[in-house]
Amino acid sequence: MNISDFVIDENGRLTEYSGCGGAVVIPDGVKVIDAYVFNYMDTIETLVLPDSIEAIDESNFEECENLRYNEWGGAKYLGNEENPYLVLISAEEGLAELAVKEGCRIVFGNALANNEKLSRLSLPQSLKHIGFMAFYSCTSLCELALPEGVEHIDACAFYDTGIERLVLPEGLKFIGFDAFSTVSLGEVILPSGIQHIGNGAFTHNDIKFNEYMGGYYIGSESEPYLCFMKPCDGDVAELSLHESTRLIYSSAFSKCAKLKSVKLPEGLMEIGQKAFEECEALGSIIIPESVTLIGENAFSCCYELKDVKLPGGRVELESCAFLACRSIERIELGEAIIGDNAFEGCEGLKSFTAGAGSNLYGDYIFSECTALEEVTLPKKLENYFTAKEFEDSEIVSIKYV
Repeated sequence: MNISDFVIDENGRLTEYSGCGGAVVIPDGVKVIDAYVFNYMDTIETLVLPDSIEAIDESNFEECENLRYNEWGGAKYLGNEENPYLVLISAEEGLAELAVKEGCRIVFGNALANNEKLSRLSLPQSLKHIGFMAFYSCTSLCELALPEGVEHIDACAFYDTGIERLVLPEGLKFIGFDAFSTVSLGEVILPSGIQHIGNGAFTHNDIKFNEYMGGYYIGSESEPYLCFMKPCDGDVAELSLHESTRLIYSSAFSKCAKLKSVKLPEGLMEIGQKAFEECEALGSIIIPESVTLIGENAFSCCYELKDVKLPGGRVELESCAFLACRSIERIELGEAIIGDNAFEGCEGLKSFTAGAGSNLYGDYIFSECTALEEVTLPKKLENYFTAKEFEDSEIVSIKYV
């Protein structure tokens, strides 16, 4: 193994391979293989994965025609000498039953996608990660028993299956967008430790909700109100979420034009994509310090939103989070990660502050913020953010502290 053949970042992400193929041994400590690292490489014959591996982007291994896999039970795997079954790569087309080998930690993206005959699936206790579109459109799959160790279910993993009841394991933290969309779900039991539910993860289902004080929720038997799904009445004007709510589902209040006030509980962690989109009467909101993610378009086109209290700790604002909130005058953030167009069209915004550790990675964050006068940013952004970023504003002061 020539370590110089690999580009690995400080987080253990393998981003580039420049070797000549043959027998490739990925260094210990690599956790993630990035997109397109191993693609169109017909010189690769064997690939040895380290035990540290946690995820592999689904774009890998295309046209690696000479790559040899470890086969068992109608499926192909990659791993190492001690555990040759670390990652399930693919299975025979039209396989009706599949027992994934013990020792497998990752089901690769698209591994069994579009297998309309798969009706029985057995997953091992070793499994941690289910990849993008892994069981996409497995329409005959009606039952799913997920082992307790599963921590991550990627986007579209079980899109368009026949699963009717879903009990998610206690160790699960992450559910990607559309993960269980367009299935036959009637019941969802969430784990108490869930941290993220992606956009549309349970869309197009007929799920039985738990009802509390004008709102529909899903959760567990002991904590039935973990995720707020939507108000019982689309014309609601005021609502207080249950004190145990941790997540607000995507589009939960979208287009609730009469909504004026929502009380969010301490302990809330995530506000989903489009959660308050076009809530045109919403005038103020207090976002608890516990919130770490405000999703894409979460408050877009909340035209009357003026008084906003944002978390002073670490929080990520995805793209267009406050798009066209034209009445907001002042924004103060702690350690913020801010995406594209986050405040575009906030015509009334006069003052903006982001604290130490902030990362304004997005483009056009302040586009059309014509009233913006004062901006305070961390010192580390001095070489990245200049007056040129605010050409269409009234900017008179940019401070780096």
